[in-house]
Amino acid sequence: MALSIQDRYEGYGCKVQYTIGSDENPKGKKYLFTHIASDHTDEQLLKFAEAVEMLFDGFLLEFDVINDTKITVAPADKKPATPATEE
Repeated sequence: MALSIQDRYEGYGCKVQYTIGSDENPKGKKYLFTHIASDHTDEQLLKFAEAVEMLFDGFLLEFDVINDTKITVAPADKKPATPATEE
């Protein structure tokens, strides 16, 4: 069955995944934080990284910012649905 994209929602929020190392785990452990504002600044990400280091008693190795785009799909022969509105 062929699929088609019905709708695409940009700026749907993002996730940040910090990799925190420690003496016990020098390669690091990944911590994922969701529902991060899409319009964040680099300074905000670094400040949050400092807090994460303190919370998990380790040191920052790296972090990844994962920008989300929500895409809805349906069978190609189906009429696109009306997008949901946020209130």
